[in-house]
Amino acid sequence: MMSQRDALSDLLAGGGFVVQRTVEALDRVNRLFSDQNIKTLSAAMSDVQGVTAELRERKSIIADAQKTLQDADDATKQITALARSGQSLVDGDGRQTFVKMSAAATEIQEAAKTLRTTLARLEGPTETFATTSLPQLTSTLEACRRRPTTWTRC
Repeated sequence: MMSQRDALSDLLAGGGFVVQRTVEALDRVNRLFSDQNIKTLSAAMSDVQGVTAELRERKSIIADAQKTLQDADDATKQITALARSGQSLVDGDGRQTFVKMSAAATEIQEAAKTLRTTLARLEGPTETFATTSLPQLTSTLEACRRRPTTWTRC
């Protein structure tokens, strides 16, 4: 009687081959996980972690640099607007103001010159009044203060 092969028989018949292939695979896995390869793999993983951390830091630096560039661009726009406004002021009202300031400065110079001339003219009479008339007036007032009853002579 011939028996038909079942799955278990097939498995048992090819078992030696399967075991041999399994041993070969385990040998390869053992070579893959040798102490040297584990150290190399650990070092590579550490390097990857370091690079990842550095990229995170640089990402922050790049974001900060982009923010700084945006702020600088905004400042440039504001300076440009201010320069245009200043130029319009200088071209328009600024010229009129400058002309008026120049005329006022001329008037002040002329007034100062007139004042110097007037003070020079008053110097002589003022000095005479201070040295002669003022002492006489002071002594007369002092005499009147001492004799309040005789107002007729003061």
